[in-house]
Amino acid sequence: MTPRQPAPLFSTSQLREQGWTRARIKECAERGDLLEVSRGRFLPMRKSTPESVRVAARSGCWVTCFSALKLYGLWVPPMDIRPHLTTTWRRLETGRARASDLGKHRRLNRPVRGGLVVSPKDALIAAVKCGTPEQAFIVLESALKLGVATRDEVREILTHVSKKKARIIGVPGSRSDSGSESALAFRLRKLKLEFAQQVWIRDVGRVDILVGQSLVIELDSWQHHQADRKAYHRDRERDAVLIARGYTVVRLAYAHVFFDWQKYEALLRGYIKRRLHKRPVRAW
Repeated sequence: MTPRQPAPLFSTSQLREQGWTRARIKECAERGDLLEVSRGRFLPMRKSTPESVRVAARSGCWVTCFSALKLYGLWVPPMDIRPHLTTTWRRLETGRARASDLGKHRRLNRPVRGGLVVSPKDALIAAVKCGTPEQAFIVLESALKLGVATRDEVREILTHVSKKKARIIGVPGSRSDSGSESALAFRLRKLKLEFAQQVWIRDVGRVDILVGQSLVIELDSWQHHQADRKAYHRDRERDAVLIARGYTVVRLAYAHVFFDWQKYEALLRGYIKRRLHKRPVRAW
């Protein structure tokens, strides 16, 4: 599946075909509702236009890497807010773009056609080179889950980093239901723990992660529970059934995984040390 260009550009002729007059195009450009990115090619400027797109449009660049993947709807781990941008060598040579806006991202040999965001594949290549192994793992799992990339494409993308980094990233899968679940899967593998994802347990349903045979880890969405009180109570009922059958249940929120991991890693290590993942469980 190829997602739609998140920031399409429109030529004068395309706008005319949609019923725009030359006077209206000129008026909107003067008012700032249309930004002429290059000669005769315009970007509609709306309140909803992402900041990364605005910055790219005004600096002669294209959005790439994690910033682009976020625009395509992939799970992107929390990181610095500065947009990840790229441009062509020619634009740098002619002064239409500045190297200081780009950071370490690879320069393009040719312009991106049709919009201000690079393709999903190019954004993924940039991300696996730019980010940490964990960050790369998260976006690659998201690409697989959402059908943005195939397993063969992911393998090819990983050839763009060193063999050492590719080995640390490992083999992304499509079982994770969120970026925090991908992050947790990456960290559990780093701890050399045996685990399975999206495991069906009789009379309970599917759980996010099962470590060993008896340690269940669920990833909670605060927004989900705020929007659905019934889901909150249903999850607690599931926990009660699991505990009665001998499971240990740990619930982690997004903030626990990304901003307070040291504390919860210590908690999980303590459970493993006490062998709570090896306890016998009842099938009823």
